[in-house]
This record gives sequence, structure tokens and C-alpha cells, in this order.
Amino acid sequence: DSGEKFVTYDLMFSPEFFEASAIGMGDFESLKNSFLFYSLFPSDESSQPEMHVTGGRFSDYGEIFSRIYQEYQRKERGYIQLIRAYIISLIIKFFRDVERMDSVHLSSGKLKTVYSAVAYMQENFNTKLSVDDIASRAFLAPDYFRKIFKKVTGHSVTAYMQSLRIDEACRLLSTTDTPIKDICFLVGYNDVTTFYQSFKKITGKTPNEYRKS
Repeated sequence: DSGEKFVTYDLMFSPEFFEASAIGMGDFESLKNSFLFYSLFPSDESSQPEMHVTGGRFSDYGEIFSRIYQEYQRKERGYIQLIRAYIISLIIKFFRDVERMDSVHLSSGKLKTVYSAVAYMQENFNTKLSVDDIASRAFLAPDYFRKIFKKVTGHSVTAYMQSLRIDEACRLLSTTDTPIKDICFLVGYNDVTTFYQSFKKITGKTPNEYRKS
């Protein structure tokens, strides 16, 4: 209902397409044995896990998908080779996330708990929300909740919350004329200085610079 354009990409390819030798067989074997690889090439779709990517990592993945789609649409000379290169880049990024999650052995119930917490944060990031509040909704001790959240998402609860707030700030800066000071409070920050520091840290630009660009 927001009027924002929604885009979904389905990227389908065989394992052979991206030429594992170009990545490194050691890494490839590690990925092949991980649960994430089975989610890429599932044999039983009903029981496969998903990986949810947000914040800065979401932008990284989104840019690669966009480039792949553009090459596929244009079909200019060498487009297959470029798509293959982009897919290799995509898989390498997956490697990095797998390494963060490789030692995680969480039950499906704990995974659902974290995904539920993520959904709650996505809906309430602009409110005064603490780690204790989120952990209590999951019926977990705050320290334990922090631990499994970091294992599943690759981010601390605080960093994830910041990424949600800055993502929304970026959207408002790009699509509205709302004053920056008002955006600061709309996305859940209590003071402008902290907002500016977080925004610059995540995007590499000040809010003014981002709006102008």
C-alpha cells in the first residue's frame, strides 16, 4: 500500500554453470556440504532453510541481482560470461555468510524464534525498542538471545536495528522532502547526532549527501 515498487528476482542455474574451479575446490566442497547449498539446490523443498539478508548485505546482493538481470535483458556480446562472473561473486558472498553460520547447530524452533524476532523488529524499528523487550517476547534470556541472533543473522541485535532504521531513512531521503531532523525521529533515533553518526557509518555519506546523490 506504500506505493513503492516491489521487485522479486528468481535466479536459477545449475552448480556446473558457475564453474566451481574458478572459486576454489576447497571452498566449493565446504559450501556443497553446508545446509545453505542444499537450500540453493533443494531435493526436498518442504524442509529447506532460508537465509534472510538485510541492511548493507542486502544492498550488496541486490546490486548483483540487478546487474545479472540487466545483462540477461540486453543479451549483448559476452553476456553469459558476465552473468557467470556475477554468479561467482554471489556465491563468494554466500561463502562469507556460510562461514559466519557454519558452526551454528540450532533447532528449527530456535531459527523460527530468531526469524520471528526479525519480523517484529522490522515492524517496530521506529519505536523505543530494547534488546530486553525483544528477548522477552521470545521468552529467552537477553544474553542467550543476543548469542543466537548473532549466529543466525551475522549481526548483533543493535547493528541489525541500526540497519533497519538507516534503510528506512534512505528510503525517506530518496522519495520524500521530509526534513532530515524529522526523519531522524521517524526512524526511531532520539537525537540527531547519533542519527548522523550511524548514517555515515553505514552508508559512507551524510544524510544531506545521500539526498543530493
